Amino acid sequence: MKTRHDIRLSLSSVMHSLFSHRPWKKRRQYPTEKVASTSPGQAFETWLSRRTEAVPAHSHLFRPLRVLALEDRRVLSVTAMVVLDSLMITGTDADDTVKVEVSGTTLQLLDAGNDVIKIDSNPSLDISGLTSISFDLGDGDDVIDMSSIEGISLVVQEDMTGNDSVTLTGISGVTFSALEISGETIYLSGEVNSSTVVELTGSIILTADTHLFAGQTSFIDGSITGQNSDETLTISSTAADVDWNFTGTVDSLDTLTIESARHVQFDDAITVSGTFEQLSGTGTTTLDGSVAAESVNLSTSALEINQNITLSTGLLELTTDSLAIAETATITADAGVGIQTATDSRGIELGGTTETAGTLSLTEAEILTISSIGTVTIGSSGYTGQLNFSALDLSGSGFSLTILAGTGAEISILETLTLGENNFLIDPPTDVVVAAPILATGLATVFLEATNNITFTTDGIIQTEQGSITLLSGNNISFEQTTTTVLTTATGEILITADADNNNTGSVLIDADVVISTSAGTGNITMTGPITSSTADTFKATFTAGDGIIQFTDTIDDLAELTVTAATTTRFEGDLTGLGGLTVAGTTRFATASAAVATAEFTGAVVLEADLELTASGTLDFNGSLSGDAGTESLTIVSVTDLTFAAAVQDLDTLTVQTADTITFESTLDSITTLDLTATDTITFESTLDDITTVDLTATTTRFEGDLTGL
Repeated sequence: MKTRHDIRLSLSSVMHSLFSHRPWKKRRQYPTEKVASTSPGQAFETWLSRRTEAVPAHSHLFRPLRVLALEDRRVLSVTAMVVLDSLMITGTDADDTVKVEVSGTTLQLLDAGNDVIKIDSNPSLDISGLTSISFDLGDGDDVIDMSSIEGISLVVQEDMTGNDSVTLTGISGVTFSALEISGETIYLSGEVNSSTVVELTGSIILTADTHLFAGQTSFIDGSITGQNSDETLTISSTAADVDWNFTGTVDSLDTLTIESARHVQFDDAITVSGTFEQLSGTGTTTLDGSVAAESVNLSTSALEINQNITLSTGLLELTTDSLAIAETATITADAGVGIQTATDSRGIELGGTTETAGTLSLTEAEILTISSIGTVTIGSSGYTGQLNFSALDLSGSGFSLTILAGTGAEISILETLTLGENNFLIDPPTDVVVAAPILATGLATVFLEATNNITFTTDGIIQTEQGSITLLSGNNISFEQTTTTVLTTATGEILITADADNNNTGSVLIDADVVISTSAGTGNITMTGPITSSTADTFKATFTAGDGIIQFTDTIDDLAELTVTAATTTRFEGDLTGLGGLTVAGTTRFATASAAVATAEFTGAVVLEADLELTASGTLDFNGSLSGDAGTESLTIVSVTDLTFAAAVQDLDTLTVQTADTITFESTLDSITTLDLTATDTITFESTLDDITTVDLTATTTRFEGDLTGL
């Protein structure tokens, strides 16, 4: 039996035998076998052997050893895993790139080299049960590129450093359940739809036309820019109570459209080359930044404008029930401005210094923020409410003012409206009330139209210089004012038309003493429709046309006095009845059948365009010539007092005069077919009678003081 010592000695002997210091015998060499490899690791193999049993040596047999290259593997900085139906994608401080591709229900993540980023060690993921995707790529310049995914809540968290970018391509009909993206740059295009919130934080760049939909209150915290300056952005809400807030500038877009929203807030400037518009807003839209566009069209319940609006060529159109404009703002729209209520029956208050609750109110200061050489139009053809003017001075502005209204509306001038050289038009509410002065200068015109009545009350007057005054009503034009001189123009025309619908229900009502004048200028006065008074034989009407023409196209009755002065012509086309006194200076032309007056004085020529019966209960004075226009007209005069013809009477078919006193002709009678005179006293001819076919004279005394020829 060997002891431990013996064993150690045996091992020692073996080792000594193997490695003893004796000369090595030269042995046969066996070559090393090398195999080329195309793999990156340069596989190689070598045979290590001492000998086989057929080869002399001191060693046992060894088997060949083959060494292969390792698999090419880089350590990815992005990891992805699914936790409770949520795909969580995280990165490191490196510059990470993640592209999300979806085909059907299969989602795959790719890196910058299009290598697959495994999800829980799997190359793809079935997203049928997935509810959310979140990105937290850490620091570095990270890139995310993806398209809309149906029913997914997308959350992208911004790191504290680096320059991250997110490219999101919207797909029509594909809706996120929520959309929250933070990054330095967010590239958007297409239809991006979220059934709840859209929350974007960063610089937004639109690479193509973009339409954002949200189902809950949403915001864009950062600037919005078009990549090529021709992109459009449309904002829509899929629920009634969705608000939108924009904190940064909007720039380099073709159009910006808020298609539907409740409250909308813009904190910074908006610049578009085309149209900025809002459709059917239901809340308050606030513009805290300036706006530059070709045109602006905003429709919302309430609107606040706190900075400048500058339009290049288009209109500014505002539809709202409440409008507030900062007095420091300037609204430049040379093509014109349109302002109307969102609710047709809502009251409108213009002018003054205070706003009236529950109305669309624009103070004088707010209106004067508008700079335009066009027309400012307030109201609409469907407006049915009450519009009132308080004190308003537009003489320093450059725009004309138009008030549009429809059936049921009433427009009232309650305090002085000073137009300057700007035109003023009311077109056409049911009623217009002028209770205060309307004053215009230069060429400015005033045109008031109503489908029912135009009424002048208290201090209601209209004054222009060279511009015309036009009143047009479907029913009555009533003068009830306390100021006698109600319509005056220096050189313009005055056109008054009552009963414009020709249903024989309207008149010009002289219910106060009235002076209507074009002063000494060349302006004409045209009165269309019956002229009368609610109180007969009480009020006086004076019409003065200077060098112009005065024309009455319809009947005149029940006035205490009618005084008409025109250097050229006054033309009566309707019957005159119930006039206390008629005085006409200038040429008078009668194109009517009857005139009944208490007294009448004609200081100029009287010309008949039709057969006329003139009846007077008092004196009749013809201080100018009396004739027929064609020579075929007949005149019948019935008077109870002295009757004097101071100038020639000629070119009549028949002249019939009946008076209870004297008849005197101070000038010639010529070219009359029949002369039939009846006087209770004396008939006197102080000049020649010539070319009279038939003469029938009845009087106590007849005196011929001139020649009788051609009888």
